Amino acid sequence: MAQVMLEFSDSGAGFSAGVCVEAFTDGRLTEHFWSGAGIPLPSVEVRGTGNLPLLFRQFRDLIAARNAQVYESKKLYLREFTAKLGVWKRMAEYNPYLEAFTRSVSFTPLVSVDKFVCDYILEDRPVDISLMKENLESYKEADRQARGAVLRIEALKKISAKAGEWRNYLGLILKQEYLKLWIERDLEEQKQAVLSRQRKDAEAKAAFLEKEITALTADRFEWDHERQETEASLAGNDAHLLYMRIEERIGRLKLELAGELKKAERYTLLRTQCESFLDRPLQENPDADIQAVEEGERNSRAEKEACFRQKNEAGAALQEALAELAELERGIPRYPEGPTTLRSALEKVGIAAHFLADAAEVIDPNWADAVEGWLNTLRFALLVDPKEFQRALEIYDSLPRSVAGVFLPNLAKMRGTASKQGSLAELVKTTSPYARMYIDYSIGEVMRADIRSLKTFQRAITQECMTYSSHTASRIREDVYRRHYLGQAARKERKEFLALETDRLRREREGAAVQEQRAAEGEERFRRAYRSLIELAHLFPAVAICETLKAELAQGEAELAAIDTKGFKELEDKKAALSLRIREADKRLIELSETLGGVHQTITGYRMDQETSAVALEEREGALRAFGETHPMELGDCEAYTQEKIGKSSIQEQSATYEATLKGFKSRVETLQREYHNLVQIYDRDFNALLSVEPSESAEVDRLLTRLETSELPEYREKIAQARRDAEREFKDHFIARLHESIEEARESFREINETLHALSFGRDQYRFALEERSDRRGQLEIVKKAAEIPTGEDGGLFTQIADPAELKAAQTLFERILNANLDSPELRSICDYRTYFHYDIKIKDTEVMDQTTGKGVELSLSKVLREKSGGESQTPYYVAIAASFYRFYKSRPEETVRLVMFDEAFNRMDDERISKILEFYRQMNLQIISAVPTEKIEAIAPRMDRTNLVIRHGYSAFVRDFHRKP
Repeated sequence: MAQVMLEFSDSGAGFSAGVCVEAFTDGRLTEHFWSGAGIPLPSVEVRGTGNLPLLFRQFRDLIAARNAQVYESKKLYLREFTAKLGVWKRMAEYNPYLEAFTRSVSFTPLVSVDKFVCDYILEDRPVDISLMKENLESYKEADRQARGAVLRIEALKKISAKAGEWRNYLGLILKQEYLKLWIERDLEEQKQAVLSRQRKDAEAKAAFLEKEITALTADRFEWDHERQETEASLAGNDAHLLYMRIEERIGRLKLELAGELKKAERYTLLRTQCESFLDRPLQENPDADIQAVEEGERNSRAEKEACFRQKNEAGAALQEALAELAELERGIPRYPEGPTTLRSALEKVGIAAHFLADAAEVIDPNWADAVEGWLNTLRFALLVDPKEFQRALEIYDSLPRSVAGVFLPNLAKMRGTASKQGSLAELVKTTSPYARMYIDYSIGEVMRADIRSLKTFQRAITQECMTYSSHTASRIREDVYRRHYLGQAARKERKEFLALETDRLRREREGAAVQEQRAAEGEERFRRAYRSLIELAHLFPAVAICETLKAELAQGEAELAAIDTKGFKELEDKKAALSLRIREADKRLIELSETLGGVHQTITGYRMDQETSAVALEEREGALRAFGETHPMELGDCEAYTQEKIGKSSIQEQSATYEATLKGFKSRVETLQREYHNLVQIYDRDFNALLSVEPSESAEVDRLLTRLETSELPEYREKIAQARRDAEREFKDHFIARLHESIEEARESFREINETLHALSFGRDQYRFALEERSDRRGQLEIVKKAAEIPTGEDGGLFTQIADPAELKAAQTLFERILNANLDSPELRSICDYRTYFHYDIKIKDTEVMDQTTGKGVELSLSKVLREKSGGESQTPYYVAIAASFYRFYKSRPEETVRLVMFDEAFNRMDDERISKILEFYRQMNLQIISAVPTEKIEAIAPRMDRTNLVIRHGYSAFVRDFHRKP
């Protein structure tokens, strides 16, 4: 608990105020504020039973009983407190008196006169433009609504135009449909005429064909009767009968011989190919070679599979060797899976772990096998910070049991171990202190020996890896130390080995691939030879059969040649001629019958087509009549459209292009519908509307467009005009007037301060405040002044009363800047802040140095020489400015205001003369000063103070004693 209290009095009347601070062990702080009249501070109780500080709720009950007020918020307390001090400010968020009071306590070097004046002297009192804001907001809202209406009108026009275009293409589709009906009707009429003409032609052709068939049928009957008589004559001739039997037998033998010759030729071809595959002659009977070929195929297949496995194994080993070599090039050696897994698990939880093999280097290559062999799996031990050992052990224990055999040394227990002279540890160097500890501990007692001295040590090893331990000798297996892991030398050795190994594996893989290819080719040759041998076994008998058939054929041909054919040759020739004539007649009759049947079918088709066309023509006529009844208003346009189209091209051309044209129209309608849909969706989204997305319902769009153009937009524009008139009036009656008033008050404040300063000198210096209109604001100041002179309430507004075009333009520019600026923007705040219209300075006049030209004292600008002045010279204007800052808070009621100013570490760089002048200046301005100064300043300050207290600090305690000089 902490209590801070102050008591203020004037001629016996006064009030007390304080703040109670509660601090809790969890770091929270709470502040409570109170004030009350007629409460002497010595009578306020702050301790209770046992001399313990009162809690705030206890203190609040006691102080409330004495009519003190406890405030709900700090803001309310400060407002009431400053009011009781006689300083009343309208601003609730910012209290310039308290700001000035706080800054006076903590001295800050004066670095900018402009900033100091705005912070301390001139009140932060921007022109209240709340009403103008409302007018501006009304103007902007009306302007926004008007722009929105314009945007809506533009959007609705696009939508309406799109709907019109959509309706136009719907009309074109309707006209195209009528054109189609008209073309179909006309084409059906043309089809009827064509079918009638084609049917007549077909009937005439059928009558001609029937006459030709009748005549040819009679001729064939006569030729067939004559051939029958000739055949009867030949049937009675014995020589003819024998000739026919022998000729029939020869024909049969030729057919059989032709088939067997093909088999024999195939046999010869396959035998040649098979001998080429096997690269040796075949035995006569193919069955003898089939077993040998099967065995050769099996052997080739086995060889191919073996080479395939060898190639893949070499390739996999090569990829693994290349991957390891690449990792080594990046400085990443490969270690067993268990240690690697544990290291990854440790690093995931932020524990740094290093392999012993990475940190150790064998300095004597002759002993490398011995060191590597003795360490064996200890080479992959993981070294961690001893502080992290327990956590690392827990991580190790949490891993699956498959992660085993990994050494995790507790280095804290190994610290201080020293290696023996002559031990293996002396041959291992490292820069890691952890590795050094582990090496000394693990092999620091393993002595280097030869075979004669080996047994003289407790633990020893030879260069040839013969070990001696526990009085037992044993040779380390070569596979343990064949590959080295320790240090850079091991990595270099591994790289060289992998380079040679990759070359060997490449050669092995390529050789296996070649052997695999050869074996595959051999397997294919044997497979093809086997298939050929199977077929050869089937074709082998054809060779002997061919010889037999050739002999029989030669005998038959000899028998046929011995027969005398003169007695029946003429009859055969006659029969042959009659048979040829009959065959040709039959062929012709078939052709004529088929042609006649086709003509009769065509006639039937024409008749049926005519009947179908008649029905279709009636339907087309009915469709045209129905279209006219359904669309009576559009019928005239459709007929005109059709006549126009038919006049430009033939019906056939129109029919050919109809579908493409209609498809284009429909596609355009769909596109327009989508575009309409999108436009309406955008409109509904942008303007929060619910228009139908169907163009067939666009009448709502047209009604809305008419209302906006004829009603809403003119109304918005009238609102804009009225809002602008209101804004102009507020601009003149409030903004200009208030800003001009504040500017003039600022000028007056500086005149009053300068009048006070004029009678005072600070050493050789005199001070005065100067304000200069900013060049970029000079035009605005002139406009403010001119506008303020125009009487309020004149008709026509502000801008109609300014005669000078340049002044009118400047006033309108200022108004437009306010109108168009963001109402909470820095630009608008700057325009409304009267302080920003001037540059401020403090003029320092040297009263003892005269300007030879003007005969007046030399005067300097503080803003220009601020950094060149000494400490005292630069502080003096600060204290003058502080006085001026507080002066404004009580100048209107000087006898009713507490004029308290507090300084900490005051006047610490000023000489005695300047201190005296400053204190005299504050006395003349009726300011009450409380100042904390170091002891060396008491002599200069105490004589001019009403009371002096000495604060003595001893340890953590402070004591206050009254201080005064003896008479």
